[in-house]
Amino acid sequence: MKLNTIVKRLKDNGFVESKWKKGRLIHPENTDFIVELYYDDECDEIEIGDIRNYASFPASAISSFMTGSDDYGINVKILLNNDSVINLFCDFD
Repeated sequence: MKLNTIVKRLKDNGFVESKWKKGRLIHPENTDFIVELYYDDECDEIEIGDIRNYASFPASAISSFMTGSDDYGINVKILLNNDSVINLFCDFD
């Protein structure tokens, strides 16, 4: 999956680019939950979660990236190419 597609889906759910670090997306209602995007000629990977607990994998390992939100936060469901599923929840402060 392309990082640009992931970025679009996150931004559609209120994530914005961090003022402090290039390639980092945060949600204004929970700045502990971060998405780090690394993309250059040698690396195309994503880190997603909070500062203490996060998942890290190449974007090419992602077959599907879905987001949804409600009054309490944002659900992120990531399906990997090996049929593993990662479910994350970014709660609002």
